[in-house]
Amino acid sequence: GLICPRAEPAHAAWLARFPVALAIVDTSPLPNAVIFDARQFMELSLHELARAGCRSVGLISIWPHADRTRHLYIDAYERFFDLAGQLKLRIRDDWIHVPRDVNIAAQPKVERYGYEHFKALWESAEHPEGLIVTDDVVAKGVITGLLEAGVHVPADLKLVLHRNREIDFVCPMPAVFLESSAKTMSAALFG
Repeated sequence: GLICPRAEPAHAAWLARFPVALAIVDTSPLPNAVIFDARQFMELSLHELARAGCRSVGLISIWPHADRTRHLYIDAYERFFDLAGQLKLRIRDDWIHVPRDVNIAAQPKVERYGYEHFKALWESAEHPEGLIVTDDVVAKGVITGLLEAGVHVPADLKLVLHRNREIDFVCPMPAVFLESSAKTMSAALFG
């Protein structure tokens, strides 16, 4: 058998033909998948920032923003924008950093992506009061950028970060962590 922790739709066809039992943890359209609820992640993140008193929010994410026929994260982004409006959280285009390339998560420079996109966000004329970051490797790059820029968290910026429960994650500043657990998801696949 094979447990696949990430299966982008581009890989679904050949994975479905793989001649062993297959369990997938991600957003795969295959029937034997446990799907990370990206929409719920956005809802929880925005509610946390609103509760913390934020009036504006930014987003740095590795989740591709493609059309609905190509990728399942589009629902999460739609929910982000809809709920931010309902919560009266202001958003600016230069505070939203998401890839258009569906295969960016397969790139080896994901941590650098977080670092560079945080630098670009912080070079804006105005900064958001809260920032949502996903996935955890992207968050590590963002943390490096925060430290380099001397940003005081939570005074200058409140953070909601993704992390995987089973992977060590050092964060020297206060943040709200929304966790996913490969162990829990794998158990659901076999339950």
